[in-house]
Amino acid sequence: MPVNQAVLTAALPELIPYPEPLECSRFVLLDECPGNSESWLLARCHAELLVAGVRGVVSFADPVPRRTASGTPIMPGHCGRIHQATNGIYARRATARTIKVLPYGTVLNDRAAQKVRRHEQGHQYVEAG
Repeated sequence: MPVNQAVLTAALPELIPYPEPLECSRFVLLDECPGNSESWLLARCHAELLVAGVRGVVSFADPVPRRTASGTPIMPGHCGRIHQATNGIYARRATARTIKVLPYGTVLNDRAAQKVRRHEQGHQYVEAG
């Protein structure tokens, strides 16, 4: 589930949030998987989601490479090729924002920082990071 319902309604306004559209926040396979594994698995997932009543999936690409403080690359950036290869539609860019990359390469998102500032539920997990 996305952090905010607007993630779904902005991209898929004709669908009812949560039962019909979902967000794909991570899609990861090992490098050892054979060619076309990503598109094959994504197609299978979409077929199963359709049977379950899901009518749309929102996914975000991050084209900006990320590096640790020492300059070591940790994420090359991507443009959503597997989604495009499985008939995904590039709609538009999301809201521009500054991403806080911690020294070991993990992103500290705004919501996690807010949990720490306000000592909300889950702040210990963020602080242990």
